[in-house]
Amino acid sequence: MDIVKLLVSNKADINYMNEFDQTAFSESVMTESYNVSIFLLQHGADYKRPAFYRPDYSIPSENRDPNDKGKPMYIVDVLREDFFELGTDKYEYKMEIVDFLKRKGIDYRAAPIPDYIKKKAQEYSNHLAGIFKEILRFTLKPR
Repeated sequence: MDIVKLLVSNKADINYMNEFDQTAFSESVMTESYNVSIFLLQHGADYKRPAFYRPDYSIPSENRDPNDKGKPMYIVDVLREDFFELGTDKYEYKMEIVDFLKRKGIDYRAAPIPDYIKKKAQEYSNHLAGIFKEILRFTLKPR
């Protein structure tokens, strides 16, 4: 984070793109470094362009169209896929980004939730229910 702050304070081009059309912001999103993401957003990072492009992995690489970059993945798409426990630093930074985007007119909560995330949330909910059930069984056990 220190190097990012140093570069920004020295007027580095915050939206510089490498040969893969990736920026510091897209890199921070891909690596779930949301503390860096929010800092970059607050300092002018372009949140309207895709963070990255996801190839269709169902097509063997030798059969893919070399001109097809893949599905554009915008910040709300990526945030919808990232599943963090409530109260963790990553969750808090994610919610800061959600609030930032909301102020800019982008509604994270209106973005569709991928089916595999719904399944993961249900599995996590079932896991927690099992833990609570065991706690209750243990604490209500006659002594």
